[in-house]
Amino acid sequence: ASVEAILGNYISGGVVVTKDDHGTPLNTIPMIEASHPIPDQRSVDAGYAILDVVQRAGTQDLILFLLSGGASSLMEAPADGISLDDFQIISKMLMEAGANITELNTVRGCLSQIKCGGLRRKCGGATVVVSTISDVLGNPLEIIGSGPWVDAQPDFDAAELILKRYGLIDGVSEAVWKRIHSKPAPVSNH
Repeated sequence: ASVEAILGNYISGGVVVTKDDHGTPLNTIPMIEASHPIPDQRSVDAGYAILDVVQRAGTQDLILFLLSGGASSLMEAPADGISLDDFQIISKMLMEAGANITELNTVRGCLSQIKCGGLRRKCGGATVVVSTISDVLGNPLEIIGSGPWVDAQPDFDAAELILKRYGLIDGVSEAVWKRIHSKPAPVSNH
């Protein structure tokens, strides 16, 4: 039985995102097919659709979230000042340079509203149940799908080191460099 058949009228909002040629029409939940491994405009549309559901959810709501490998490119909401082109170019540059998935997600996590705990920070207090299908050795939740629900913050210092390690600093856009290099100022607590 489908999720729709089981939950019926209990579904008040949602979205399903999958890669090209893997979708099937649903009756009450929108299905978005997006690009993998490089995000496209449909990935951004999916990211904003997911953000909308997450941000509207209140303390009386339950979010059921199935997360699997590939989610990093299938759902995206760029951070302020970062364009889809920026995401596509930096993803391609890192992949071509031989960056591993941890390095790729570290950099992309600094450029996204969703990755690296972004969905967790945007959630409106709902109860969230995430079922994760791992495609990463060791099953690190912060890496699978770029860790949208983990308790983490983007690591701007690590992202900068990764770009330097692969000699990519000169090739990134000014917006990407500004975002990564202009990390938040330290806080002095007394």
